[in-house]
Amino acid sequence: MYCFPFRQCAKVALISESVKGPLPDLQQLSRKIRTVLVELKKLQNYWDTNMHSSQVLYNKQLHEIGQTRQKINTILDEIEKTTLKELEDKMTSLKASVNTNVGNCSKLENELKRFSDTIHDIADKGKAKLSFIASKKSLEKINQSETYLIENLVQVESSLTFQAESYFQQHLSKLSGLGRIVVCTQTVPPHGDLEKVLTVQGKSKYDVSIPSDGK
Repeated sequence: MYCFPFRQCAKVALISESVKGPLPDLQQLSRKIRTVLVELKKLQNYWDTNMHSSQVLYNKQLHEIGQTRQKINTILDEIEKTTLKELEDKMTSLKASVNTNVGNCSKLENELKRFSDTIHDIADKGKAKLSFIASKKSLEKINQSETYLIENLVQVESSLTFQAESYFQQHLSKLSGLGRIVVCTQTVPPHGDLEKVLTVQGKSKYDVSIPSDGK
């Protein structure tokens, strides 16, 4: 069995016996409570409105971020179109140059074949005048073909290469976002009579202490 030590009070006094001075004005306290409750309700409504306004601002900024992204996409689309247009122009020019060379080769080849066939026909007939004319024309075409071959002795192979602009990639990789998110705060004057309610108009002192016990 365990015994717990308790200190015995030397004297017990009721609070009502210890109260000194005039009694508090309970009606006034009740009015103040009601007033404070009204102001608290106003303040709560203010914060509710503030929360709604914050949500509206959030949705607005969300829209702005989307618009910013859309503008960037539009700019990138235009840059891409310009680059593709340049690619198409270069490809068209390259094709034109190749087609010209192919056409020149085909033309010379066909003309030489025609002269070759003509020479065989004339040789079989043994006509000197025609042989002289055919020989002269053939030599001219042979010289023309040889000159063309010499001019194109070094064959140039053309190719298309896309060299990406590294500045865009490097700059974009360094960005942490599309912009900055800034939170602005400002001091709002008190609403209603809250300041008046919280102002001390006076004070009354009540002694509700219990006399110290002694042994």
